Amino acid sequence: MPRGQPSKQTQFRLPPWALEFIERAAAQRHTTKTQVVLDALQCLQEQELEELMAEGYESLPAQDELLDGPGAFGGHGERPAW
Repeated sequence: MPRGQPSKQTQFRLPPWALEFIERAAAQRHTTKTQVVLDALQCLQEQELEELMAEGYESLPAQDELLDGPGAFGGHGERPAW
């Protein structure tokens, strides 16, 4: 969370393994348990964004289709000199 913004205290019920992990990670990193959870959420957010971008990339037509498809280079079937 950016500094200077107020936060809202929230309680979560986590299984013992998750609590142990958070406590151990906080101690190892010399940070707070809250920061460990925020880091984990940021990783999840980045992973979901990467997956979404990969899905979008996979749905794009192949580069050859873009160059040879209808409407390429103004729709005249012309290819650039380069």
